Amino acid sequence: MTQSVYCLKLPTTLTLTQLHALQIECQQHPSETLQIDAEAVEHVDTAALQLLLAVSQVIHIEWENPSLVLCAAAQTLGLTQLLKLPPINV
Repeated sequence: MTQSVYCLKLPTTLTLTQLHALQIECQQHPSETLQIDAEAVEHVDTAALQLLLAVSQVIHIEWENPSLVLCAAAQTLGLTQLLKLPPINV
């Protein structure tokens, strides 16, 4: 049986304010691959990256067009490999 895919589009601003709704949405699809469209992300904080890391530990994540801002923030915190995001050249 193939695993189903749930597509999640992240907002432009991904900070503590948006995390509760994001957490609930992720929890509603625990047995699905979570395909995250992160192209629109222009601002992300540490709390958001922590939530994405926690989600990635229990749900398979595939990134669709991760923004440079998201990748840079993850790289600054040393989370690029853990989140399976592409590295950036700085």
